[in-house]
Amino acid sequence: ETSDGYSVPSLPVGYFKGCIIVMMGPPASGKGTQSKRVAKSFGLVHLSIGDIIRDEIKRGTELGAQVNVYMSRGDLVSDELTLRIVLDRVSRED
Repeated sequence: ETSDGYSVPSLPVGYFKGCIIVMMGPPASGKGTQSKRVAKSFGLVHLSIGDIIRDEIKRGTELGAQVNVYMSRGDLVSDELTLRIVLDRVSRED
């Protein structure tokens, strides 16, 4: 049981190795909260597309500059660009 009272199943180390777990839902449905809990409980890396995009912009990367063009106009970032950003991030070692 975790410090916040949740029961966590016991799984062998590396059980999720090579897996990608996706949490989807409407805004403010608890995706981030639950994702962080799962990541902490099982030793996973928690990635949030919003956090990744903000980091790209902050670091001044080429992808960040491309995203910033969309965001400065108030437009949604294209699926193609979002996918490039996600693929770039998941390719990094953590």
